[in-house]
Amino acid sequence: MTEANTSSVTKYKSIMTFAEVAEMLRRTVSAVKMMTRARRQNSDRHPIPFRHIGGRVVFLRGEILDWRERVFEYDRKQQAARLALKKGKR
Repeated sequence: MTEANTSSVTKYKSIMTFAEVAEMLRRTVSAVKMMTRARRQNSDRHPIPFRHIGGRVVFLRGEILDWRERVFEYDRKQQAARLALKKGKR
């Protein structure tokens, strides 16, 4: 396996806890737990990816990194659209 393949496999196989995800996202553990609730998963535009393993909720580092990038990209586009709209109203 090449070094690039090894790093991408490691990226996806790394398991994270609520606390680790909360630290990465700069949120509280309770906020991350709320993100995994069924109602929130059904209503969010970008629901947070998680797994149930052995009766526990865990997160795969690669999925969280990809999810975070999608959410940030969506937010950047929304902000740009709002700014363009503001400039058009002047």
